[in-house]
Amino acid sequence: MVIALRHGTLLRTLHAERPSERIDWTAGHLRLLHEPVDWARHEDGQLESTSNAH
Repeated sequence: MVIALRHGTLLRTLHAERPSERIDWTAGHLRLLHEPVDWARHEDGQLESTSNAH
């Protein structure tokens, strides 16, 4: 997580090859990352908040 903050990049999801059937993936913007993704920033340069649920 610290590396993601420093580089503004969300790292790929670890230890999960496919989405869990116990989660409603259509209910929001939740998804597994199969490759690094730029972390969205607000106009003032602040990183948008996110949650890493386990």
